[in-house]
Amino acid sequence: MRERDLQILHGILETRGGFGRSRAWLHFVAVHAQRWPADGFDDFLERNADLLDSQLIHHLYSRELLLSEPARASWTDPDLRRLPALAY
Repeated sequence: MRERDLQILHGILETRGGFGRSRAWLHFVAVHAQRWPADGFDDFLERNADLLDSQLIHHLYSRELLLSEPARASWTDPDLRRLPALAY
């Protein structure tokens, strides 16, 4: 990854708020990278622009859970739907 790509990624993570949200978002990125790979970060974001949708996480997590102290401090499993599976 280029330095600029890392800065963008860091900025996105800072705006997501909370450890649980950041980890969930990274899981979304990993799933998209496996299913819809790209040649570079810019291409990846262009192909997977839905990852920048701030409402994406609400498909899996309720607002109440996301705002809870446990979810802000550590990993919490989704309460609405399971996370998409990663191929290992």
